[in-house]
Amino acid sequence: MSPRITDLEPVIAQHPDVREVAIVDLPEADSLAARRVAVVVPRDFASAPEIREFAWETLGDEEAPDGVLLVRQLPIAADGAVDLLALRRWIDEEPDSLSVYLPPTTSTENELAVLFAELLGKRRVGVNDDFLEQGGNSSIAIEAINLIEERLGVRLGLEEFFDGGRIRTLAVLTDQKRQADPKADDKS
Repeated sequence: MSPRITDLEPVIAQHPDVREVAIVDLPEADSLAARRVAVVVPRDFASAPEIREFAWETLGDEEAPDGVLLVRQLPIAADGAVDLLALRRWIDEEPDSLSVYLPPTTSTENELAVLFAELLGKRRVGVNDDFLEQGGNSSIAIEAINLIEERLGVRLGLEEFFDGGRIRTLAVLTDQKRQADPKADDKS
Protein backbone atom coordinates (compact mmCIF):
# COMPACT_ATOMS: atom_id res chain seq x y z
CA MET A 1 0.00 0.00 0.00
CA SER A 2 1.30 3.43 -0.96
CA PRO A 3 1.90 5.86 1.92
CA ARG A 4 -0.38 8.86 2.30
CA ILE A 5 0.88 12.19 1.03
CA THR A 6 0.51 13.75 4.47
CA ASP A 7 2.93 11.13 5.84
CA LEU A 8 5.64 11.94 3.26
CA GLU A 9 5.72 15.74 3.38
CA PRO A 10 7.06 16.07 6.97
CA VAL A 11 9.79 13.52 6.27
CA ILE A 12 11.07 15.31 3.18
CA ALA A 13 10.75 18.66 5.00
CA GLN A 14 13.44 17.37 7.41
CA HIS A 15 16.08 17.87 4.71
CA PRO A 16 18.06 20.97 5.77
CA ASP A 17 17.72 22.60 2.33
CA VAL A 18 13.93 22.20 2.11
CA ARG A 19 11.84 25.22 3.11
CA GLU A 20 8.44 23.86 1.99
CA VAL A 21 7.23 20.71 0.27
CA ALA A 22 4.04 19.47 -1.30
CA ILE A 23 3.53 15.97 -2.69
CA VAL A 24 1.48 15.57 -5.85
CA ASP A 25 0.09 12.30 -7.15
CA LEU A 26 -0.18 12.23 -10.93
CA PRO A 27 -2.77 10.24 -12.86
CA GLU A 28 -1.66 6.91 -14.29
CA ALA A 29 -2.35 8.18 -17.80
CA ASP A 30 0.29 10.87 -17.36
CA SER A 31 3.13 10.52 -19.86
CA LEU A 32 5.87 11.22 -17.30
CA ALA A 33 7.76 8.42 -15.61
CA ALA A 34 6.87 9.95 -12.23
CA ARG A 35 3.62 9.05 -10.51
CA ARG A 36 4.31 10.87 -7.22
CA VAL A 37 6.30 14.10 -7.23
CA ALA A 38 7.72 16.16 -4.36
CA VAL A 39 7.43 19.84 -5.25
CA VAL A 40 10.02 21.61 -3.12
CA VAL A 41 10.74 25.23 -2.27
CA PRO A 42 14.47 25.07 -1.46
CA ARG A 43 16.31 27.19 1.08
CA ASP A 44 19.52 28.06 -0.77
CA PHE A 45 21.54 25.73 -2.93
CA ALA A 46 19.51 22.53 -2.84
CA SER A 47 19.62 20.24 -5.83
CA ALA A 48 16.70 18.08 -6.88
CA PRO A 49 18.88 14.93 -7.14
CA GLU A 50 20.19 15.53 -3.61
CA ILE A 51 16.66 15.83 -2.22
CA ARG A 52 15.60 12.76 -4.22
CA GLU A 53 18.51 10.79 -2.73
CA PHE A 54 17.53 11.97 0.78
CA ALA A 55 13.96 10.77 0.18
CA TRP A 56 15.21 7.34 -0.95
CA GLU A 57 17.48 7.00 2.06
CA THR A 58 14.84 8.19 4.52
CA LEU A 59 11.68 6.62 3.09
CA GLY A 60 13.01 3.72 1.04
CA ASP A 61 12.60 3.13 -2.68
CA GLU A 62 8.96 2.06 -2.48
CA GLU A 63 7.69 5.04 -0.48
CA ALA A 64 9.88 7.86 -1.82
CA PRO A 65 8.44 10.13 -4.49
CA ASP A 66 9.39 9.25 -8.07
CA GLY A 67 10.51 12.78 -8.82
CA VAL A 68 11.43 16.16 -7.37
CA LEU A 69 10.62 19.56 -8.83
CA LEU A 70 12.22 22.71 -7.38
CA VAL A 71 10.08 25.86 -7.43
CA ARG A 72 10.37 29.39 -6.01
CA GLN A 73 7.08 29.16 -4.13
CA LEU A 74 4.11 26.87 -3.80
CA PRO A 75 0.89 28.13 -5.38
CA ILE A 76 -1.83 28.81 -2.83
CA ALA A 77 -5.54 28.37 -3.63
CA ALA A 78 -8.28 30.73 -2.45
CA ASP A 79 -8.90 28.55 0.62
CA GLY A 80 -5.27 28.96 1.75
CA ALA A 81 -4.24 25.38 0.89
CA VAL A 82 -1.59 24.44 -1.66
CA ASP A 83 -3.14 24.54 -5.14
CA LEU A 84 -2.57 20.97 -6.35
CA LEU A 85 -4.10 21.67 -9.78
CA ALA A 86 -1.59 24.47 -10.34
CA LEU A 87 1.24 22.15 -9.27
CA ARG A 88 0.08 19.50 -11.75
CA ARG A 89 0.05 22.14 -14.51
CA TRP A 90 3.61 23.19 -13.58
CA ILE A 91 4.75 19.58 -13.76
CA ASP A 92 3.06 19.14 -17.16
CA GLU A 93 4.55 22.40 -18.47
CA GLU A 94 8.08 21.83 -17.15
CA PRO A 95 8.79 18.10 -17.53
CA ASP A 96 12.50 18.75 -18.18
CA SER A 97 12.78 20.51 -14.81
CA LEU A 98 11.57 17.41 -13.01
CA SER A 99 14.28 15.26 -11.48
CA VAL A 100 12.97 11.72 -11.97
CA TYR A 101 14.79 8.46 -11.47
CA LEU A 102 14.70 6.48 -14.71
CA PRO A 103 16.22 3.01 -14.37
CA PRO A 104 18.65 1.53 -16.87
CA THR A 105 17.07 -0.43 -19.71
CA THR A 106 20.14 -1.85 -21.45
CA SER A 107 23.11 -3.78 -20.14
CA THR A 108 25.47 -0.90 -20.94
CA GLU A 109 23.22 1.58 -19.11
CA ASN A 110 23.12 -0.79 -16.15
CA GLU A 111 26.90 -1.19 -16.04
CA LEU A 112 27.37 2.58 -16.21
CA ALA A 113 24.70 3.19 -13.56
CA VAL A 114 26.43 0.79 -11.17
CA LEU A 115 29.79 2.43 -11.87
CA PHE A 116 28.42 5.96 -11.37
CA ALA A 117 26.67 4.97 -8.13
CA GLU A 118 29.92 3.50 -6.80
CA LEU A 119 32.03 6.53 -7.71
CA LEU A 120 29.49 9.12 -6.58
CA GLY A 121 28.52 7.32 -3.36
CA LYS A 122 24.85 7.11 -4.35
CA ARG A 123 22.34 4.32 -3.82
CA ARG A 124 21.43 4.50 -7.47
CA VAL A 125 21.84 6.81 -10.44
CA GLY A 126 19.23 7.10 -13.17
CA VAL A 127 19.95 7.16 -16.88
CA ASN A 128 19.05 10.84 -17.22
CA ASP A 129 20.86 12.04 -14.10
CA ASP A 130 23.61 14.53 -14.88
CA PHE A 131 27.07 13.50 -13.69
CA LEU A 132 27.98 16.96 -12.37
CA GLU A 133 24.61 17.52 -10.67
CA GLN A 134 25.08 14.21 -8.87
CA GLY A 135 28.34 15.46 -7.35
CA GLY A 136 30.82 14.49 -10.05
CA ASN A 137 33.95 16.48 -10.85
CA SER A 138 36.97 16.17 -13.15
CA SER A 139 38.89 13.86 -10.79
CA ILE A 140 35.94 11.47 -10.50
CA ALA A 141 35.39 11.76 -14.27
CA ILE A 142 38.95 10.57 -14.94
CA GLU A 143 38.40 7.66 -12.57
CA ALA A 144 35.11 6.88 -14.34
CA ILE A 145 36.78 6.98 -17.76
CA ASN A 146 39.45 4.54 -16.56
CA LEU A 147 36.84 2.20 -15.07
CA ILE A 148 34.72 2.35 -18.24
CA GLU A 149 37.76 1.30 -20.24
CA GLU A 150 38.60 -1.45 -17.73
CA ARG A 151 35.06 -2.83 -17.37
CA LEU A 152 33.50 -2.07 -20.76
CA GLY A 153 36.56 -2.04 -22.99
CA VAL A 154 35.90 1.41 -24.43
CA ARG A 155 38.09 4.47 -24.05
CA LEU A 156 36.23 7.78 -23.75
CA GLY A 157 37.95 11.13 -23.85
CA LEU A 158 37.35 13.62 -21.04
CA GLU A 159 35.55 15.99 -23.41
CA GLU A 160 33.35 13.14 -24.71
CA PHE A 161 32.55 12.16 -21.14
CA PHE A 162 31.51 15.66 -20.08
CA ASP A 163 29.65 16.31 -23.34
CA GLY A 164 27.64 13.12 -22.69
CA GLY A 165 27.22 13.75 -18.98
CA ARG A 166 24.29 11.36 -18.58
CA ILE A 167 24.28 7.58 -18.47
CA ARG A 168 21.88 7.21 -21.41
CA THR A 169 24.07 9.39 -23.65
CA LEU A 170 27.29 7.74 -22.52
CA ALA A 171 25.77 4.28 -23.04
CA VAL A 172 24.88 5.13 -26.64
CA LEU A 173 28.40 6.47 -27.23
CA THR A 174 29.94 3.40 -25.59
CA ASP A 175 27.84 1.04 -27.70
CA GLN A 176 28.74 2.97 -30.87
CA LYS A 177 32.44 2.69 -30.05
CA ARG A 178 32.02 -1.04 -29.35
CA GLN A 179 30.40 -1.53 -32.75
CA ALA A 180 33.17 0.46 -34.45
CA ASP A 181 35.81 -1.69 -32.68
CA PRO A 182 34.58 -5.30 -32.25
CA LYS A 183 37.70 -6.07 -30.17
CA ALA A 184 36.31 -3.78 -27.46
CA ASP A 185 33.60 -6.36 -26.65
CA ASP A 186 36.29 -8.92 -25.90
CA LYS A 187 37.55 -6.74 -23.02
CA SER A 188 34.23 -6.57 -21.17
